[in-house]
This record gives sequence, structure tokens and C-alpha cells, in this order.
Amino acid sequence: MLNALAEVEELPTGWASKTYDATVGEQLDAANPTVRTLAVANAAEASSYFAGITGQTLADGTTTASYSVGKLGTLNLRPSTEAGCYALIDVEFTLMPNLKQIRLVDPSLLPDNDGGKEPYYSWGDVLYDENDKSFWICGRPANPNLGKKKTYWFSFDIKENKNYYKVDGSKYKTQLVVKNLNSTSDKTLVFAELLHLLSYGDNSAAIEKYLDTYRSSLENWGPAATQQVTTAARDWNASNKFAQVLPDGFKQDYLDYFANYTLFIDEYSKSGSTMSLPVLNILFGQESDINQSSTATLTWDMKKSYCDMSGYFASGEEGNLLANTSNLILPRRGLAVRMRTGKQLSTNLWETPDYDKELPGTGKKLTPIYIQKPLLP
Repeated sequence: MLNALAEVEELPTGWASKTYDATVGEQLDAANPTVRTLAVANAAEASSYFAGITGQTLADGTTTASYSVGKLGTLNLRPSTEAGCYALIDVEFTLMPNLKQIRLVDPSLLPDNDGGKEPYYSWGDVLYDENDKSFWICGRPANPNLGKKKTYWFSFDIKENKNYYKVDGSKYKTQLVVKNLNSTSDKTLVFAELLHLLSYGDNSAAIEKYLDTYRSSLENWGPAATQQVTTAARDWNASNKFAQVLPDGFKQDYLDYFANYTLFIDEYSKSGSTMSLPVLNILFGQESDINQSSTATLTWDMKKSYCDMSGYFASGEEGNLLANTSNLILPRRGLAVRMRTGKQLSTNLWETPDYDKELPGTGKKLTPIYIQKPLLP
């Protein structure tokens, strides 16, 4: 939740005694500084946003929901009676005392204060982080016309020294389980749809058909989505970007993997000898353009020998992977994905990374691997 609402990537020492400032949306009313406003396309996206930041699965049409953070507080989703406001999220969160409500509104309610700026990045753009040698894919560009001022970036490069728990014990061997993947399911689902569309290559007609059929997916992010995704799909296939950015175990026959795969997202819980992660279970029908997705929880038994999630990601072998009863039909193939906003990925330039500036605290820069258009001056 702190990652989604305050862009806190990793909890610092003594995190429970600290407070954090919200970065979600905009503060529009100086008289009500604890209220922030976020643009969404419709009521369905409002519900999806609440589900994403709380790690829940909500049925289609849900307008009222609640989530408890134990002793730290609660978040409540409810309909709004204000014209153009699709929903409200009431926040009582001890770690964020300066955030009491999030208004989820139509972009038309936001002031035009971007001076006609255009997004710096497009769907499918790729940057290389020279600091930890990881590739980052733009899974959702900024779109000021729709009130989307942040870019969201995804990486399949999971670095052991930072993103794994090492579990040692005399009764069983050292094992690795992923931590701090830093994602929310609503953004990850959009990225999954992008991967599927990139696999179409030069078939721009199929991309347009998909977006026309599923307007609630990428189309929500603006009229440029079709053109940007079509360009990226052509260029990705022509230059074999799949082989460059996907994990080793998925560089061959990537179209088969995109037909049926899982994205592993946020850390969910870790206690005793088990580790549980929420996932997006994505099933794409290549011929019929049918997108079916659901959320579930996967649980790893860390006491089992060779319980190594990194091996699962690399090979697609199930190993000691256990699916709980919330969803017993899960694919054997899986992709672990990290997510960062542009601000988290690099210096803050209108909430997008600037690869001409050094990464904060590293003395190294981002390198453009694939960019549809150059940065504006």
C-alpha cells in the first residue's frame, strides 16, 4: 500500500514508527490538504484501482468494499454523489496521517495545468539501468489529457542480492524466495495486455480489433494507444526485443508463453516455513483474441528441498510450487515482474525518468534501448 500511495519502494528500519506523505493523484483544494484527486476512465477502473492497492479480487460491478490493515487502519471504497466523480476511498492509515480521502474522478474534472506537454515515453519503450543491469519496459505511459502524469515501468530482472529472501536452516538447504516485487495488480494486468499485443508483430489490424473489443484495457489510456502499441509491436519483433528483455527461460517460443502464463506480483505474506504471493493468471486466446484473467495466490513450502523460485522462473518447471484452493488451475509457466514509477526509476522529470541525468545516489545513467520518439527539449 505504501508503494502504491507514497512510492515507498522498501520499508526502512523502524518503518512502523514513521509517517509518509502521499504522492497519489493531486492535491487540488488547499483548504482540504488531506484530500487527493486521481483520474480514472470509469467506475470499473475506480474499483480496479482499489483492488490493486489493497491486493483484493473484486467482482465486476463492485462499488463498495473495505480493507483492513490490522492495527494500522482501514480503507473504504464507496460511490460518490458528485457529478463526474466515480468513487471515493476513505483512508484511515496511521502511517499516512496526511491522507484522508482519494477522489477517483473523470479526467475532465482535473485542471489543465500541463501546458500542452506530450508524454516523453510510449508503450513498449525500453530503458537499461546501468546501476543494477536491468531492463525496464514502459507498460503505461503518462497521458496528461487523461490525468495520467506518471509512467509505469516493469522489469523481469530480479536481482538476488536485493530481491530474494535467503532461508537457511539445519534441517533443509538454503532456498530463495522473492521479495519486494513492488507492483499492484491493476497496473500489472495492463502490462500483461501490452505483452500480448506486442506479440502480434506487424498485425496492426489484430491490435486494433483487440482494442476495439476490449476498450476497458489499453484504450482507456488514450487515443494514441493503438498507434504506439502497433509501432512497438512491429519494432520489437523486427529487432527481437523479446530475447533481450525476457528471462533466459522464456526467450524461445515466446508466443507460446504469451498464450498462457502467470505474472507474479507483490509480496503477500511470509510466516514460518511458507511464502505466499498474489498472482495474475492470464490466459490469452491467440486466434479468438479472448483475454481471460483472474487473481489467485501461490504458496511455496520453504521446508521442501530445492524450493527455489528463481529456478521456476527460469525453466517453467513447477517443482514444489503449491497452489492454494483459491485457484487450482494455474499454468506451469510464470514470469516475475517488478514495477516502478518513473520517479522511482530515475530523477523526477514530470513523473518520468530522464536518461540524460544520473540515477539518484548511483552516479550512473539509464540507457535508452528502444524509444519511439526522442525526449522533448
